[in-house]
Amino acid sequence: MAILTALAAAAESAAAHGGAEHKVGLPQLATGTFAGQLFWLAITFAVLFLVLSYVVIPRIQGVLAARQGRIKGDLDAAAMAKGRADAALKAYETAVDDARTRGRKLADETRAAVKAETDAKRAEAEAKLAGDIAAAEARIAQLKATALANVKSIAADTAAEIVTRLSGDTITSADAAPAVDAALAR
Repeated sequence: MAILTALAAAAESAAAHGGAEHKVGLPQLATGTFAGQLFWLAITFAVLFLVLSYVVIPRIQGVLAARQGRIKGDLDAAAMAKGRADAALKAYETAVDDARTRGRKLADETRAAVKAETDAKRAEAEAKLAGDIAAAEARIAQLKATALANVKSIAADTAAEIVTRLSGDTITSADAAPAVDAALAR
């Protein structure tokens, strides 16, 4: 626009001087064309002001408002996502704590059940072992009594044989039995 103004001023200057070329210098500094230059400056300023005021600035404000709205929406969405993430984290921590509690409870119950089962089996084994020990002791006592009875008869037979060999007299084991009983009683 400034170029058009300068060209118009040059054309006016040439027309004012009768078409003769006259070197005045820079057209912006020619004092004869100041009024025209100021007129075109005011018109150009008004046109630019109106274009900027009604076209460019509203578009820029619209873009800025849209951008601000998008930023606010993104921040709101991020805040909502953070809230959901925090809630999910809290729910996860609660679930982990509940699982730990259930795990401890289950472990305690299992430990108690295994201990009770082990105690029952041990008591059963101890009872069986006590019965086996009692039966073995009874059998040992019986074998001991049988052995002692056999020892007496063997001792009586042996004593009779010894007396027969040493003295040449013949005695029966029944005759030697009272002497063996007397010796065992001491």
